[in-house]
Amino acid sequence: MKTVTEYKSGKTPSQIFIEHGFDLEMIGKEQPKRCLKRWRDTFRKFGEEGFLTERRGKGSTGRPSSKELSIEDKLRKAEPRIKFLEAENDFLKKLEELERQAVKKKQS
Repeated sequence: MKTVTEYKSGKTPSQIFIEHGFDLEMIGKEQPKRCLKRWRDTFRKFGEEGFLTERRGKGSTGRPSSKELSIEDKLRKAEPRIKFLEAENDFLKKLEELERQAVKKKQS
């Protein structure tokens, strides 16, 4: 709501995002415009209440619901995620060990 008010008072979307601590290099220079357009549309259609009520999924024609997956399909789908999580876990263990070694060196 505040951003819509600031926009109506003459500030640009980028200006508003920068003033609220967003790094445009990180989120993309077009993101403020897209967000503000969506927020203005929400405000125009639903007023301030539109920001307080969860509306996602209501009346959505999004993805059709898929049939129940077989156990084999569930496993096939889970395997890449398991591999990723194992790799992430190994990385974090190595990082923790490096931090421990750095602390030991500092204390020596």
